[in-house]
Amino acid sequence: MKTRKILSLICLFIVAAIIVLGSCEVSSGVDHGGGGGSGGGSASGIPPTSIIERLGIKTGVLSGAAKVRTVFYDLSNYLEENPAAPDIVLGDWVDLASLTVEDYEGDGAISIGFNKDLSDHGTLLRLIVVGKNSFHSGKGVGGAYNIEANDATPHLVFQFQNIPGTRRMEAANTNSNGYIGSEMQTYLVGAGANANKGTEGFLKGLIAAGVPEDIIFAPTRYIANKGEGANRTVADKLWLPTEMEIFGGRYFSNSEWEKNTEQARLEYYSDNNRRVKYPEEPTLSGEPYWLASPFSSNSTSFCSVDSSGKSGDNGNATSEYGVAPAFCVTLKK
Repeated sequence: MKTRKILSLICLFIVAAIIVLGSCEVSSGVDHGGGGGSGGGSASGIPPTSIIERLGIKTGVLSGAAKVRTVFYDLSNYLEENPAAPDIVLGDWVDLASLTVEDYEGDGAISIGFNKDLSDHGTLLRLIVVGKNSFHSGKGVGGAYNIEANDATPHLVFQFQNIPGTRRMEAANTNSNGYIGSEMQTYLVGAGANANKGTEGFLKGLIAAGVPEDIIFAPTRYIANKGEGANRTVADKLWLPTEMEIFGGRYFSNSEWEKNTEQARLEYYSDNNRRVKYPEEPTLSGEPYWLASPFSSNSTSFCSVDSSGKSGDNGNATSEYGVAPAFCVTLKK
């Protein structure tokens, strides 16, 4: 009798253990369906990883730009089936193998033959996810951002994790024209009829490095052009974020030029540590990099992110600061 009771207890223990283990296995699986959920490293507790690993992309023997192109096309296909990108975590990345960018007006040339490991700071040519459908209506500061033209386009926002190069904002110390029409804008996307065609500027170099031009989305964004208010819009394929988009608040840009209700927010940048970016030869702290917002209290400076990840106000337009542009990936056209 005692033996039967002991055996019964052992059987019950084994069954309970199987149930517990089974529930753990189920809960740890990844749902690749089209369900919702905002994701994000800090919100989900899931650490960022490469997009290749996250989505199980097979790249075989591909390398260089061909490998990068394959990853982005597979990511675009994923977005078609999963517009909310529930499996993507903020901070997930794609690494470029190399990057070459021509100078504009004698400044800003980049020639990086391999992707340098920056140890705890990632890699020099790492592109990280900093937003998911960030330019859809209701996704801005306080949920008030509203440009319906963007709403039909699912997108992921990528930005360089670090600083692949430096450049001045303007040839003269002036912010009177703001970002639109600046040297920096031309350097990023090209000039005149060639603007945003992928045949000039940093955008040309990004495409040559493997980012497919036909999946880059140019969202309509509010941006301050000094003295003309925050209701100016711009739609570039490669761009510098504004102070509001990075910080979710206004520090050195003008309260009338950049309003909380008219700016989107890149969700990844929830704290100063995430905003710090490092150059090719990293020091103990990061280095300043440009934002698109004109500084409100003088006629010579633009806003920036300083070496500790805080908003900076001392960037004369001719200063050589870091350039870490952003772009959006969407469905293949």
